[in-house]
Amino acid sequence: MAQYEYWRRVESNTGYRKVEGYITVPGSGDISGVDVAGQEAAYNYFSMKVGSLWAEYGIYTAPSPNGLGGGKWEVFHNFGSSYGGWQRDNWPSGGIPPGTQVFMRLYVPADNQIAFYISFGSQNTTFTRNLPGTRYDGTGQAFRRLTTLLLNDPGGYSNNNKWRSVFIATPSDMHLWVPSDTAWVGKYPDTTRVSINTINQWYDEDISISAP
Repeated sequence: MAQYEYWRRVESNTGYRKVEGYITVPGSGDISGVDVAGQEAAYNYFSMKVGSLWAEYGIYTAPSPNGLGGGKWEVFHNFGSSYGGWQRDNWPSGGIPPGTQVFMRLYVPADNQIAFYISFGSQNTTFTRNLPGTRYDGTGQAFRRLTTLLLNDPGGYSNNNKWRSVFIATPSDMHLWVPSDTAWVGKYPDTTRVSINTINQWYDEDISISAP
């Protein structure tokens, strides 16, 4: 476990089957301090509630052996210890460069499945896995979007994580994430370490995080 953990989180009400949006990851001068392999990392991801589990899918940057280093991002997922825990998906080969805009979609293609679509530039792929308890009709399912920074030493930061056009969907309707979709919005641990440039709190905002 890293000594310092900071995050920005927006969580939906229940009843949804899909979330998607764009994230521009920090440029090469906008991230620092992520340099201890296996312990420190920066994340941008979606997660979906399945029963008592929050299943996570998205991108992260970390040094080897658990990452690529150099501020390059790649896909990970975490379905909890019962389903293998945190896992590196080894995509894309060579990583996503700093400053890149990435499109991500987390959704339920059919009952008891979870899928993650990601694209940037000319590259794209979809990961589909079995996950008991997911429902296409969205019953009981909520979604989150998160920007997180894990560090062991003070002074690090992950600046200018830019979320844009975040949509959320039921089986019959898809729309920009708005207040009526939202159960909770917050940041941890306090307002001085997680800075938000609010364009629209639910679907367009810039997030910067710094360690003490």
